[in-house]
Amino acid sequence: MALRATATGTGDGRHLFGREPAMRLVREFADRPGHASRPQPVLLFTGPRGSGKTAFLDALADRLHGQGPYARLDCEVLDPARLSLAHIAVELDRHAPDPIAFPRFVAGQVVAAQQLDVDPGIARLEAERALLEHRRADRLRALLGGLLPHAEHVGRRLADGVLRGLVSWRHGHRAVLAADWFGHQDRDLGRDPLDVLVELNRRARTPQNQDDARDTGELLWAALLADLREEFDRGTRRARRGLNCALLLDDVDSPAAKPLLDALVRARRQYAAHLPGGCDPLTVVATSRGKRSGAVIATGEASPLRDIERIEASGPEPYYTDFTEHGGKPWYPVRLRDLTRDEIGNMVDELGRYAGNRKNRVGAAILRLTGGHPGATRRLLEEIRVRPGDPVDLGPLLGDAPLLGPGGSFGLAEPFRAGLAEEALHDLVTCAAARHQVEAERLVAHSGLAASHGARAVFAPELWVPADDGHHVLPPVLRRVLLRELAARPEQEPANWTAVHTWFRETLADQGDEVGELYHSLAVGEVESVARRLNTLLAYSDLPTWLDLLAAATAAPNRLDHADPQLDQVRSLADWTHPGAAPQAAVARLVAARWIAADPLGDSRRHALYLEIAACYDEIAPHSGSGLATLRAESEKYRRWSELTD
Repeated sequence: MALRATATGTGDGRHLFGREPAMRLVREFADRPGHASRPQPVLLFTGPRGSGKTAFLDALADRLHGQGPYARLDCEVLDPARLSLAHIAVELDRHAPDPIAFPRFVAGQVVAAQQLDVDPGIARLEAERALLEHRRADRLRALLGGLLPHAEHVGRRLADGVLRGLVSWRHGHRAVLAADWFGHQDRDLGRDPLDVLVELNRRARTPQNQDDARDTGELLWAALLADLREEFDRGTRRARRGLNCALLLDDVDSPAAKPLLDALVRARRQYAAHLPGGCDPLTVVATSRGKRSGAVIATGEASPLRDIERIEASGPEPYYTDFTEHGGKPWYPVRLRDLTRDEIGNMVDELGRYAGNRKNRVGAAILRLTGGHPGATRRLLEEIRVRPGDPVDLGPLLGDAPLLGPGGSFGLAEPFRAGLAEEALHDLVTCAAARHQVEAERLVAHSGLAASHGARAVFAPELWVPADDGHHVLPPVLRRVLLRELAARPEQEPANWTAVHTWFRETLADQGDEVGELYHSLAVGEVESVARRLNTLLAYSDLPTWLDLLAAATAAPNRLDHADPQLDQVRSLADWTHPGAAPQAAVARLVAARWIAADPLGDSRRHALYLEIAACYDEIAPHSGSGLATLRAESEKYRRWSELTD
């Protein structure tokens, strides 16, 4: 059974751009080939704030509605494990087409909620009596209602469904069977079930003790999973269970989520250790800003962070196959990728205001600024929607005010700065000059330009995302906002733009990092020194290396005046060269032009700028030895790009 596709993919009428591969991945894990359960990891979707994690879960819940049991929880407001598990059971039953019985789990909850005597013998009698007394649906409903005072649904369905297992057999016989499970726990333990339940009661009453809370959560998870196995893998209903239960957990970086999920993983491992291949019919889909996903990868409990679009889509189940081929580990972390240019183009089309090159310009400008960050892209498009006229360039749209100032960014940076103290935010602005986290850490540790005691907040996992080169970097839109704030700092402030980039340039030069030295030299405006160095390297470097160095250096941020025409800026930045000095004059213009083109807030009308870059490659080509064809191809690429803009 496949998850039902919807017209919009979300409950709010908006398309879920870029998330269909993630939906297909969940479908593969939730499907039950042959109506049988198979091993399941925790599917851990990770991305920075604003990357659409909550919207993804909302859309997933929308698609699951009416197809199979699911529960949706926000981990920021989780109760202790015992209460959260009760909530999960209630929600799974509430969203199930047929009622689900949880006799083992409810038996554990019944005993855990009692005030048992300290004498073990008396406590055993009281536990047994409590199970017999809670054969009545009203008593059980009152118990669960007390556990879940804020639950929306604790009524007849709860009595007829979640609690059905305790009252459907005469004289409470099924309640006795449920209690018996605690003796063997599907692992042939051979323990006395009432002794186990009394121990459960004792541990449940001291949740502040971490060991007790851990054991309580693990045992109740095991009971709940055993109930699900009976519902899905045995009896007449098995043929109707084409889709697993689904548990959707938002923000598992929260402290309360860790013990809940750790207990689930331990319960699964212990069952599988007794019965190799033993599994359960619960697909868990969780979201993380990076803290949890980074932790499980570091401890070896997960495969490396997966880019699902890069998993070869060969065979009927590429994602589940990838999971098994990477050892079937208990966690399967997946990167929620950013939006592509074409997906942003579809979002621009929703506005119904742009066509042709103007649409291309808007989409390209948004992609350059946001890097495809879904939340920032949506905010920019919403701002464009309410602005008069048809704004195309983002520089004027954002205005001159620093983007972190009051009302200066219409919220572009707000998702990222949540919870950051002002001191940490100040240091994060300083660290934005760094190319990646390793550079930023060196700055904090050795420059004296940042308060090192704020480093933990500055380098929180949710602020730094993996890049293709293996480094961790700030999300592009966050870095652009922070760089704009850094550029606005007065020169008398110690950690100003020039001071920070100069520290990097000198430090990296001492370390022999030529790429970093050129990058930060260009950031402080030293076009001449960078162009002269690249001109020298052209004579004896292999061309691919030279082109990589050119691209890396000219990716540096700038503080240029966007009001000046781009070609005037190119000529001004290269006016120290002699027009006939070949190829130096062309190299200087190329450095300046590519540097300007890399600025996401520059003029989006880049037709003339791209033609200038193409002409520079043509001029340099005869001086590149065997690289003539390569540079001609670079020239042709920019000529094609010029056709896509005004």
